[in-house]
Amino acid sequence: MSPTFRYSYEFGYNTVESFTEKYARGTRFLAQMSDISVKELRLRLISAVRLGNQVNWEAYKLMIKHSQSEKFVEYKSIPVEQRKKYLTYVKYAAQDRVLDAKDKHLLSSRDQNILL
Repeated sequence: MSPTFRYSYEFGYNTVESFTEKYARGTRFLAQMSDISVKELRLRLISAVRLGNQVNWEAYKLMIKHSQSEKFVEYKSIPVEQRKKYLTYVKYAAQDRVLDAKDKHLLSSRDQNILL
């Protein structure tokens, strides 16, 4: 069963393209760490946007932003499977961070509503 997309391919493509152009180095680094092409990474990012999974999209953005200053040469000697496992943990940490930020935002919004 194929996933149900909430947004059009064009919307997902434009969103991802503008972000990955701004953070090209981080995008390239994440693709190299994942042992996939930049094109494949962009397709995965587009799917995350189209599915409306804001937590995954925000987690990917965090990973890419933080990868801007990294150099793949330092990680090249690590076997691909270990790099992928490492990235899985990094993605989980990024998702947790996004969820925590959303919880704090919701709590602060509720507090403001109570005060009104």
